[in-house]
Amino acid sequence: MSDPRPPAQPFRREVTHFVFGALAFVLFLAIAALVGLWTSTGWALRQHEEKVAAQTLALAGRVAEAGASVSALATDPRTIEELRQFGVLQGALYDPRGNLRVQATFLPWASAVPNQLDPRDLPRGSEPAVSREELLGVPAVVSSVRLGADGSILRLVFDGGAVSRARWAGNALTASVAAAALLLAGLTIPFLRRLLRPIEELTETARHADALVPGPPAAIGSDEPRLAVATFARTIEELRKRSEEVEVLRLRELAALGEMSAGIAHEFRNATATILGYVRLASGDVGELSRKRHLAAIQEEAEHVARVTGEFLFFARPGAFDALPTELEPLVREVVKEEALASPDTAFSVEGTFGEATADPQLVRRALVNLLRNASEASSSAGRRGRVAVRGEESPAFAVIAVEDDGPGVPAEEVPKLFVPFHSTKETGTGLGLALVSRIAALHGGSATVEPSSRLGGARFVLTLRRAEAIAAGPEPSASPPGS
Repeated sequence: MSDPRPPAQPFRREVTHFVFGALAFVLFLAIAALVGLWTSTGWALRQHEEKVAAQTLALAGRVAEAGASVSALATDPRTIEELRQFGVLQGALYDPRGNLRVQATFLPWASAVPNQLDPRDLPRGSEPAVSREELLGVPAVVSSVRLGADGSILRLVFDGGAVSRARWAGNALTASVAAAALLLAGLTIPFLRRLLRPIEELTETARHADALVPGPPAAIGSDEPRLAVATFARTIEELRKRSEEVEVLRLRELAALGEMSAGIAHEFRNATATILGYVRLASGDVGELSRKRHLAAIQEEAEHVARVTGEFLFFARPGAFDALPTELEPLVREVVKEEALASPDTAFSVEGTFGEATADPQLVRRALVNLLRNASEASSSAGRRGRVAVRGEESPAFAVIAVEDDGPGVPAEEVPKLFVPFHSTKETGTGLGLALVSRIAALHGGSATVEPSSRLGGARFVLTLRRAEAIAAGPEPSASPPGS
């Protein structure tokens, strides 16, 4: 039967929201870092351009102050000093149309000074025109400005390596941050699945385990991880309790084994002592009649030991189990008829409905013989004619055979030990009869119990056997033998 409750989802949603919220926050930080990087890089480039423009205006003013502007770049000491101080790589003076007039031949890139400027590169207005270019395969910053006196053009070239490195670093950082953000986004989903899968499996297992362990406290609600942890803790507690119960059962089995061993040792000791006594008597100087009597007693004790040994071996190892569809009523009536002949002082009766069970007829017969014989002995123990009633009952999964008598009943303190091997309430009993009945019932998927008889006033022994239909359909977890 499927679980009617909906799948547990709140925790998954919470974790998903948290992870994606963290991812969105990281992406926000990455975008903010990129914006800050672009802003700072642009600001630095503008500052550099403004610095270049200011140096260009300063040199233009120096050339204008020199008077002989045509030769100032090459002859005026202060102009030459400022060119070197500003790190100018190339300097030249052009006429208003862009034709070369003079250049500073002492500068590093003097040999690469163009003789004619491209009309598109001619400055317009009185402000310097600053551009970034690549000259001689090296990044450079070119600044041009018109001199006010005659419209001549001062063209200066500055080192652009720092600007190029700044731009490259900005681009590299931008690409790195973007790649890191994409990688983080790509790893989030597998990470989320790997994180949630074991928790979901544990939670699902815990939800299915609710049927096996006590339910979770109401305060837990629908919190799946806490539900899983609580169920796991309860499972551990249940396992601990079961381990303690198994240990108790093991100790009980060891105690029962000790009692069984003591019982069979007692039977063997008594039989051996009796046999040895009769052997000594038979070996003496006695008559033939006495010797035969002693040998008969020895044979009786030997047969008793053989019977006890056989019953004990059957209890320990039943052997072959031939389960067949068996009509119980004919079998019960046949056994009752035989016991009625063997016990004439007891009145037997058969009533009820017995039905059919999948059983070994010989084993069921053996169990019935023990129950009827015990009931007959108990009912006639007071020296009067006793009554034994055998009643058949049915349940959905079991066939029930109840044997009642009008004897003294079973004392309450004896009930827990009644089906233990070698425990007997009779002076001459072996203590294996009822133990065999319980063993046979267990082999048939049923049980053997005892209770007071409300009808006859004595004891009521109940033998349950699995019905044929129940065995064919398979074991029902909820089905237990009546009275078990």
